[in-house]
Amino acid sequence: MGSAITSHFNLALYPQDAHLASTCVALAQANFKDQASEYLLGENAHPHVTLCQFQANGEQLESIWSEVEKLGLEPESLALRFHHFYIKPGFHFHKDKYWLGLAMSATTELMALQKALHSLLEKMNIESPTLPQSYFPHLTLARCHTLDYAHPPQIKELPTLDIWQQDFVFQVSLGRSNEFGVYLERLKIL
Repeated sequence: MGSAITSHFNLALYPQDAHLASTCVALAQANFKDQASEYLLGENAHPHVTLCQFQANGEQLESIWSEVEKLGLEPESLALRFHHFYIKPGFHFHKDKYWLGLAMSATTELMALQKALHSLLEKMNIESPTLPQSYFPHLTLARCHTLDYAHPPQIKELPTLDIWQQDFVFQVSLGRSNEFGVYLERLKIL
């Protein structure tokens, strides 16, 4: 990667539990495969909870991760719980779509972590559209067309794992993504 060429990246929470990750993929595939538009969890879209999306070059990426490591985050402190299913209309270049997924409980620790990472990027003059004042912690399952918005996709198959009654451990990670926020590849993890 040339130092002047920027790509899309994501500082995100990655599920430590592989069974949780596969459950989220199965849930997305079983319920939204037919309506999904450019975002559906699966082989090329890893489950994650976005903290900050951004664009950077290779040189900046190493500096960013070095600063993240200096924060001294403990994975055990990021035990989070899913709160509810959500459907949100898209805006800007997503305006003809809507998003579906699992909302997370917005714990004090999670909100503070997101704010700290956003500030870290800001200090490095790297813009992130993931603003602390409007941060909505969630795990996206799919982005769907609004053509059938009068009849949005129904949850036909519930998760095999009881995701509502327990905390799951997530680890801060750095991943390559695309312009839609699809987490394509995990590059680093704490």
